[in-house]
Amino acid sequence: MSVAVPILLGLSGASFVMVTLPTFLRNILPQEEKRGEMNGLETATIDLGQRIGLQAGAYLEITDVYPPPEAEENDWVFVPVYVRNKHTADVVAKLRATIDGITVESYPATLKAGTDYSWGVHFTMPNKSVSGTVALERRELTQWFVEDTATIRQIALKEPEEPEVPPEAPLS
Repeated sequence: MSVAVPILLGLSGASFVMVTLPTFLRNILPQEEKRGEMNGLETATIDLGQRIGLQAGAYLEITDVYPPPEAEENDWVFVPVYVRNKHTADVVAKLRATIDGITVESYPATLKAGTDYSWGVHFTMPNKSVSGTVALERRELTQWFVEDTATIRQIALKEPEEPEVPPEAPLS
């Protein structure tokens, strides 16, 4: 006996589908596939990534991240992030960065098929060195899926330079 389950093509990463079967079918599924009993129905969770070979980054990838090596406290820091849409169709995406425990997100944008984009993260440099992560996410209907992640290497806190004091004029 087979069960037809509609699946949206293009799911990737940690994508799951919940299949609900009548109780009489519960012995057909291996024990590890069973997930609880609810109102006489047996449910099974199937990991699509493992079962049909989908992987994170199937459509989008971060190709490079260029944080500056250092910045002074209160400097406006810009970290360019280069991304690629590897898909044959346009994809709605956003960038999410976490720096020093603070997470910020970009507005969603439509990335044209087969093109490269530069995006960026900007923040005010705190009074210490920082590092972080950046995630590129793709929208599928109303949900967001992480396509790729990258590390923002440490941005060192630069000590402010002492202003140069002109030498005093010799006394005559």
